[in-house]
Amino acid sequence: MTIQNGCFFMIHCLIEAKFDYTLSNTQKQWNIFHYAAASESKYNNRALKIYQYFIRLGYNDRFDVVDGDGNSVYDIAVVKSNFDIAKEMIESKYLSSADRALRLVSSQEILNNQNEFNIASEYFKYLSESDDSVWKEAVNILKTRRTFI
Repeated sequence: MTIQNGCFFMIHCLIEAKFDYTLSNTQKQWNIFHYAAASESKYNNRALKIYQYFIRLGYNDRFDVVDGDGNSVYDIAVVKSNFDIAKEMIESKYLSSADRALRLVSSQEILNNQNEFNIASEYFKYLSESDDSVWKEAVNILKTRRTFI
């Protein structure tokens, strides 16, 4: 709950107390990144700040861990409309527009399987409005392949 609610003071205390960030919740099988990605951030960027804080600490080896439902941290970020986190995750792993486009195709499939068509449209619109030319090219690749929603 500390991560999901974005309490920086408590997060800092947990880290100082040598909290094991590799642990996952036994019920959902979520790690700290799943909780950050699921955080409410519509009115602030607290989830992004938490995510960036953990990255600065070198805690970036848990992104690809899937939960009990098979969702990665990235998948959770997109489904919960934390597009800024999802975008940064892709940027940290994929430099070319073609690689980003391939990752976006899998995002679209996940959202379609969960009947989250509106979220998919919002996410791709968010990315296409980016000032980054690599993102614009990635979205254009999807459009030309007709995989774009």
